[in-house]
Amino acid sequence: MHKSQGDSKLLRVANDVFFQEVKKHLIEGKEVLFTIKGNSMQPFLSNGDKIIITPADERDFTFGKIILANSAYGYVLHRLVWRFKTNIWLAGDNNLVQLEKVNKRDVLGVVKYALIDNKRINVHSLGRLTLSFIWFLLRPLRLIWFKLRRLL
Repeated sequence: MHKSQGDSKLLRVANDVFFQEVKKHLIEGKEVLFTIKGNSMQPFLSNGDKIIITPADERDFTFGKIILANSAYGYVLHRLVWRFKTNIWLAGDNNLVQLEKVNKRDVLGVVKYALIDNKRINVHSLGRLTLSFIWFLLRPLRLIWFKLRRLL
């Protein structure tokens, strides 16, 4: 842990330390607010957006839910795209091919809502789930488009 040079009020901690604290609060049944780092959930969530995470239960393991889990790649905040028995598969909305397979017991929580530009956004509304489903189905076309853009 160390304080950032530019802001004496900003405390930086390692991901493992941060998420162990998040996990502790979720196990206690508390909600946790934090700021997203990274762009793997674009276009639906972006770097700097704030989210509220709540403890997950069996009803949350449905297509489209945004899940916080500990995967082989580390802690990820990605969308549930498939489930089978005790395993679920997650994908970042901005990822074109990668999927993370995690056991349900590795799930820390589920996004309750996002705070984007100080507005509360229901990330699991029917409209957003429909758009995210279409966006996921377009992955092969988005991959082709990405490769063509790199060639041109």
